[in-house]
Amino acid sequence: MSKVQELQSLEAAQQRLEAEIARNAQRIEVLRAELKDHNDLIDIIRDEAAKKNINLTDLAIALVPSLGKKAKASAPVSDGKIRRERKVKQYKNPHNGEILETKGGNHKALKSWKEKWGAEEVESWVTVL
Repeated sequence: MSKVQELQSLEAAQQRLEAEIARNAQRIEVLRAELKDHNDLIDIIRDEAAKKNINLTDLAIALVPSLGKKAKASAPVSDGKIRRERKVKQYKNPHNGEILETKGGNHKALKSWKEKWGAEEVESWVTVL
């Protein structure tokens, strides 16, 4: 490659890079404006929450209820608290009409039903009280 061609190639590359820099500068300005709007909104929410004595965590959970479910599910069980009581399940056997109430799966009659008719079918007979 001759020196003239190398110079032309470098000048073309420089023009491309300068155009890209200009595009990036415009995008940076747009992003800065969006970030400023975002931060202004956060400041307004914090100020209003502080005025009304609202906890930001409670506010976030009110806006996105699934946040509260995740936080509760990940809470440690072994912090000395008693674990929640199990719900009573009522099973009604459609084959003989027998009704069985239990809080857990370790029940003699329930186990025999699951062996005889299958666990999936027996679980379809359940009603939570």
